[in-house]
Amino acid sequence: MSEVARILSALWGAWRLANFDRSGFDRFEITAAGFWHSFLAAAVGAPLFALHVLLEREAAEMMVAAAGKTAVFGSFYLAAAMGYVLMWLVFAVLMIPLTRIAGVAEGYAGLVIAFNWSRVIALVIRLPVMMIAVWGGLGATAFGAVLLLAYGLILAYQWFVARVALGSGLVAAAVVLVDLVASAAIARVVTVVLGEPILVTTQ
Repeated sequence: MSEVARILSALWGAWRLANFDRSGFDRFEITAAGFWHSFLAAAVGAPLFALHVLLEREAAEMMVAAAGKTAVFGSFYLAAAMGYVLMWLVFAVLMIPLTRIAGVAEGYAGLVIAFNWSRVIALVIRLPVMMIAVWGGLGATAFGAVLLLAYGLILAYQWFVARVALGSGLVAAAVVLVDLVASAAIARVVTVVLGEPILVTTQ
């Protein structure tokens, strides 16, 4: 199978899982080679993530301007890039003890593989929502509601992915919770290292 075919097969599996179709998991290559290959999803998703970051900046500018202030984007792009890279690595490391403690260590590789590819689909889901929120002329309340709905759908998707990979809804919930906490911790560490990504000043 060619490299492109392997990537497309994995993405198709992730897309099927996004439709809550368990058969999507069968598209993944659950081997040592497939495990390391799944981190290629970070490169596949990078352009989508970059566009998402640009939309986040525009959204921040709009909200700050609406408050009569000015946003200064200090380490914004560097912080986003660092957080993106760490997200993939930290998740894979944290899932080692979690799956062992939960007694589902045999599902570790499948979990990481499926989660990695599902992150690309999550970006695909988030992008149109961000576009509507930023360019649709929504007020602050509607903007927040749209984003909340999108993130709720993504969390449900990630829970389903983990449940299929590990065979336990409870452990899947723990996986999603740990991923959320880890993401918040990564953002905090990056802020401590690089400084505040967005500084707000009065006009």
